[in-house]
Amino acid sequence: MNDELLYFTTTKYRQVIRVLDKLKMPNRKIYQSYFNFVKKLLKKDFEIADKSFLIESNNTEKKHSKKYWVMWWQGLNEAPLIVQSNIKRMKKILNNDLVIISKNNFQKYTDISDNILNKFNQGKISFTSFSDIMRFNLLKNNGGIWIDSTVVISKRIKKENLLNKKFFSLCSEGKYQFVSDGRWTGWMIGGDSTLGLFHYVDTFYKEYFKRHSKIIDYYIVDYVIDHYYENNKSFQNIIKSQQKKWKNSEFMKALYKPKSEKLIYKFNNELTYSVQKITYKKKPNVNKNDSLYQAIINDDIDI
Repeated sequence: MNDELLYFTTTKYRQVIRVLDKLKMPNRKIYQSYFNFVKKLLKKDFEIADKSFLIESNNTEKKHSKKYWVMWWQGLNEAPLIVQSNIKRMKKILNNDLVIISKNNFQKYTDISDNILNKFNQGKISFTSFSDIMRFNLLKNNGGIWIDSTVVISKRIKKENLLNKKFFSLCSEGKYQFVSDGRWTGWMIGGDSTLGLFHYVDTFYKEYFKRHSKIIDYYIVDYVIDHYYENNKSFQNIIKSQQKKWKNSEFMKALYKPKSEKLIYKFNNELTYSVQKITYKKKPNVNKNDSLYQAIINDDIDI
């Protein structure tokens, strides 16, 4: 079965499960059966990556640059207005600790293989996959924290000294609809450059795209992290020690509603609210000038 057909199969499989989910029919076991199906499809790729990783893991060198990494590929001036405003806000809070990655400077910080770059430039590798490749290659080479361009932060998060942590990611109590099950999130993840996870994910992608031109599941990076997790006791212990009470979807729920001063207060003062994931893809109601969406654009979310 070729990659296109596999991707079609897994996409339809997941769509059916989601319909059942809306009908309140599925449970954890149904999702787990799907995850096991994808893992079986990836078995050979994991075996190849495992062997390559064992060879390369002896060459890890600590190069912790203590930076936050955010990317807008085309350049900040080409980003949607809410993304431009949000990245400028990040810069205001993180100052010189923030590096904005684009197509014009990524090679200064990465060593992504020519094979992957060629397939990306040819349109064979999607931008979503390339973004995953970019973040883990950056973390492998530099360490630091990757943060998506649609993640809104308050000054409160800076007090946590995240750049000094061996590993950091936002965890929750569990979301069985995803293979990550709340143990990590790819949109804010990082740590020390010597952490084996970053090297393993980078190795997996390098080996995978030698044999493929398309991922077989949209969330493939979570399967790779899960595989590393299942085979690394030390990483399991790190994950178990993570804070699991983050309330990072509150802005998303309220994005087009009038700005709530109560929510803004929590965002600025409570750690669990200090990181919020939003989206630029939904079109706001242009008449709602008092909305949270507009407040983010205006950088009017501090107290």
